[in-house]
Amino acid sequence: MLTSTFLLACYLGKILLGLDDKTVYLIGAGSSICGAAAVLATAPTVKA
Repeated sequence: MLTSTFLLACYLGKILLGLDDKTVYLIGAGSSICGAAAVLATAPTVKA
């Protein structure tokens, strides 16, 4: 479930919404894991 939600968020963000990679990864992580805490943990990794 985690992987499919992350991949779906990445796909929709890139293809349909035209967002940049960093934003897509943050949204994907936040949506698939737990929300704001996941975004805060992922931000340094993608250097956002």
